[in-house]
Amino acid sequence: MSLESGEGALHTFIVDVDKDGVIPNPTCSIDKCSAQFPPSTTYPFVVDFGPGTFTYYCSIHLTTMVGTFIVSDFGVSSSPSSLTIPQGSNANSTVSITSLNNYAGSVTLSATPPTSWPPPFFGVNPVPIASGMTSTSKLTIYVPPGTSPGPYSITVTASDSFISQSTNVAVNVPAPSFTVSASPATLTINSGSSGTSTITVAGSYGFSGTVSLSATVPYSRATAMLSSASVMLSATATSATSMLTVSSALGMFNVTVTATSGPTAPSTLVAVNGPDFSIKTSPSTVSLSQGSSAMLAITLSSVNGFSGSVALSASHSNGGPTVTVSPTSLQVSSSGSISATLTVTASSSGTYSTPISPGSYTITLNATMGSLSHTETIPLTVTSPSSGAGILTSPIFIGGIAAAIAVVAGIVYVLRRRPKTST
Repeated sequence: MSLESGEGALHTFIVDVDKDGVIPNPTCSIDKCSAQFPPSTTYPFVVDFGPGTFTYYCSIHLTTMVGTFIVSDFGVSSSPSSLTIPQGSNANSTVSITSLNNYAGSVTLSATPPTSWPPPFFGVNPVPIASGMTSTSKLTIYVPPGTSPGPYSITVTASDSFISQSTNVAVNVPAPSFTVSASPATLTINSGSSGTSTITVAGSYGFSGTVSLSATVPYSRATAMLSSASVMLSATATSATSMLTVSSALGMFNVTVTATSGPTAPSTLVAVNGPDFSIKTSPSTVSLSQGSSAMLAITLSSVNGFSGSVALSASHSNGGPTVTVSPTSLQVSSSGSISATLTVTASSSGTYSTPISPGSYTITLNATMGSLSHTETIPLTVTSPSSGAGILTSPIFIGGIAAAIAVVAGIVYVLRRRPKTST
């Protein structure tokens, strides 16, 4: 930088590197300070401080000889900044270098991979940067076979003779694995029929090996068979299938298909809607006054061609009413419905029955055939009778009491009318 002054006073040129302001006595160990002049001098200095905008000034003319000194820069970034790369594979990220403060020049790119990884490759290197522009270079990262699964980080650095900027690219190396799926995932099977679903095992992240298959049915509700008990996957054969056949199904349940290789054992579910029956009561809720009774209709209906003998039973919550089912067994046909009767009495059983206390109770109705069972819950409310004369639990029994009272009254009346005999 060439400096000149026509005055006799000694001047000093200062670049305010530490940005402590325009002052006559700068810290020249940090700031850039020229030798005193006039009449003139040449002041060479190295920009060994960071990029940015700085103030330069004259130590004599603090207010009139002031200007701006700009140190240009560049920024570096990557996109995407995170990659998932399986073992033995590669992936790309674009490295962008952007001119800041009108930077123009050429930058050299370098990358620091984990130990045992080959050096990443840059499509363009060095990268020319025009003032106010952005240039890019494609970064290719290769993960060697046998690399331990987990997270890694690669530092990408862009530098010229004075400036160095960096960015990080995160690399996730997943463990080789596989998944299992079913299509269709739901089977509807009528009585005497069977259903099939295709089981697909798909490798991911370079998985290679034998995968064993098994099918599990709960409560022996059906027979489930796989056309292949194991499949082989490799880098070229990344998926394989086996056919699941379900027969002799009963009710609704899930078949669990498990694929196993070493410690990895994912599974999938196949929902089966087999022959079944439904249960319904009418009405679905009951309200009784103390000492009274009610009858409910129980209807069993065939689903998906179900047929068979279904046992019926009923129970009540503690202190609840008397419940009886008639008949206790129904033969359900494959194409229809059949009914039974549930009788609820709001008093205890026995000759001298006691009314049930007012309150809320629950009746549980069970319908069972082998491992197939359905339950219906019926809310019951027992209320106090509206009459204030007391509780009559049985008209016939109460009538007998009235007759007995009348007989006793008649005997007393006759005895009172009989004349006294002399002794």
